[in-house]
Amino acid sequence: HLLSRRQRQMCIRDRHDKLLGRVLPAKRQITFALQLYNQPPAAQIYVVVHEYCHFLQLNHSPAFWAEVEKLLPDWKARRELLKR
Repeated sequence: HLLSRRQRQMCIRDRHDKLLGRVLPAKRQITFALQLYNQPPAAQIYVVVHEYCHFLQLNHSPAFWAEVEKLLPDWKARRELLKR
């Protein structure tokens, strides 16, 4: 289970690239861009879930998207919000 594993760390940074989030599995850390604050709440949740699922699957394989779907069945609609 995601929450029963060793504690993970999340932080927010003023990033200057296009990524809204990044996971560093070796450090057990997720970094979010300050710019995520300007996104709709539904899109923010999508980014958090997306990055968190990288602790389970390090790539964007079908297995990764299956994990995202388990936690956020409407992830596709939420991801579209980021394209606006």
